[in-house]
Amino acid sequence: MTGTSNLSTPKRYITTNNDSGESVFTPRISPDPPFRTLPDGSRIMFCYGTDEFPINLNLDQDLRSYQHLIDNPPGIVVQNGVPFRILDLPPGYTSPMHRTISVNFNVVLEGQLELILDSGEKRILNRGDSAIQRAINHAWRNVSSTAWARMVAVPVPAEAIQIGDRKLEGTGIPGMKSS
Repeated sequence: MTGTSNLSTPKRYITTNNDSGESVFTPRISPDPPFRTLPDGSRIMFCYGTDEFPINLNLDQDLRSYQHLIDNPPGIVVQNGVPFRILDLPPGYTSPMHRTISVNFNVVLEGQLELILDSGEKRILNRGDSAIQRAINHAWRNVSSTAWARMVAVPVPAEAIQIGDRKLEGTGIPGMKSS
């Protein structure tokens, strides 16, 4: 990765089964996950993902699906699939307010992040803390002015949500589609 991040470069190891049914690490996928830097300076590592659920592991179908998603970067949510990402957020960074129609499983790995809701409510998440977001409008803020923060994000698609007469819509962030 580029930049002056205080964070290590993560590796990911994908396993499979050999012809005898023994568990092995797949040689098909590099331990270095692909990443991209968004226009706002945040970085996203795409550690794994599929475009189908349940996931089909037969004949490495999931790995072909993952390669397709690497070659054709998806939005935040992968309809009918599940992405697994690591996000690095620069010091002082605040994301745009955005909503995904999904259940997002987020875990802070390094630093402190503030989860800001459009109602004005906020929570500080420390290393090891998690937030389960259910189709909410939110922003993330790295509370440190000097150190990068890192979190894991796994958004799982959800059914459309209706509040009264209003259907809530997903929104994107610059450099990434909403779905």
